[in-house]
Amino acid sequence: IVPGQKMRAVRVESDPSGASVHFDGSEKCRATPCEVVLRGEDASRKVTLTLKKAGYKSYALEVGAKDETAKGTLSAIPFNPPPTAPPTATGYKKSPYD
Repeated sequence: IVPGQKMRAVRVESDPSGASVHFDGSEKCRATPCEVVLRGEDASRKVTLTLKKAGYKSYALEVGAKDETAKGTLSAIPFNPPPTAPPTATGYKKSPYD
């Protein structure tokens, strides 16, 4: 902490909870809900936090210059199982001469 440096705490929530919060390429919080502390210029300007959770798309959360709380809703990644091959007959010969 630098004396005289501006600081601002922002409560971050997500739906579903348990998302990690990232800012400027580093993790600031392991699981929402949590509090993220912004320092220096970041404390007095609009910033974008990224919410990440396994099985969900990353979410860019805009936090205004005076916001004390921020909440984002994550969208689940649809599960698309790989296509399966149609069943094939077994035990049959391709030709009577095999």
